[in-house]
Amino acid sequence: MPVDANNQREFKLLMERAGLQQVKLARLLGVYDITVNRWCSDRSDAVDPPFYAVNFLRMYLMLPEAARARLPEKVPEKIKNRAKADNPV
Repeated sequence: MPVDANNQREFKLLMERAGLQQVKLARLLGVYDITVNRWCSDRSDAVDPPFYAVNFLRMYLMLPEAARARLPEKVPEKIKNRAKADNPV
């Protein structure tokens, strides 16, 4: 499925304007950082950024800085489980 260049361009511009790195955005959305990377890349396996991600960035930019700082981050379960396996108590 071809990537819509306008959607991808808007997504990248919104991310840049928000000052978010891919890892931070991934945690705010609760997805893998590799997923966000595929939304941003110019590779052959790139995919269109989903509508919810673009709208999230639009709303994120409308929030005051204090509200942005309080947004919860979610790390996907597989990453949590991997971290637990790497660091047994």
